Amino acid sequence: MNIFQKPTLSISGYVVGYIKVTDQNELLDDLRNLNRGKDKKADVKAGFWLSKGLEVEITDGAFKGTKGVVESHEKLTEVHLQVNMLHQSVIVRIDPKQIKVLGEFEILEQDT
Repeated sequence: MNIFQKPTLSISGYVVGYIKVTDQNELLDDLRNLNRGKDKKADVKAGFWLSKGLEVEITDGAFKGTKGVVESHEKLTEVHLQVNMLHQSVIVRIDPKQIKVLGEFEILEQDT
């Protein structure tokens, strides 16, 4: 969208608001990860966004290759697929054998 389209969209009544996208590639990657399971009808449910936890990679199944976040080693079965820019996530139930722990995950909020 260019700068000249924004006023036209606002007047049309189809747009409620805009979000500031600081990293378009990150946003697109997050959204693609969510879409992977849709095509394979994976079981997902609404989740809460995590600012801390463990970063994991799913090694098998519909979400193979997708990175997500789990709360702790005790909750490896619930992988949060996050859209960090929107502070939203969905939870995918995964067999812990299909998960590789990559390390600690933490997002530090910055005032913008």
